[in-house]
Amino acid sequence: VGNLYTMTVAIGDHDAGGRPGFSGYDIRLLAGGSTVASISSTTTPGDGTFTDVSFSYTAQAGDSGLLGIELQEINGGSGKAVDFDNVRLSFVPEPSSTALLGLGGLAFIFRRKR
Repeated sequence: VGNLYTMTVAIGDHDAGGRPGFSGYDIRLLAGGSTVASISSTTTPGDGTFTDVSFSYTAQAGDSGLLGIELQEINGGSGKAVDFDNVRLSFVPEPSSTALLGLGGLAFIFRRKR
């Protein structure tokens, strides 16, 4: 509870000019089968290119169960295609925890030098 997570997905079309482009995407982060964070867009990168899309999520008390990811293209029924690549979900440490770790490391270095 209270932990911050960042999800990043590379979205694009790996096939430069081979397939028709797509008209959008929808990305959802799920906890216990329920959507807890999402992002969608109708802006898409050009053929043969990828763009990173990121969003953040803070864990809540009611979140439970397995963590899942749902990726889908919007209006993709007419030969349009979207590629999702390099999906990353990372934990973002609290600034206070990072500062304490840094101070502990400095104390260890100064103690060793004596």
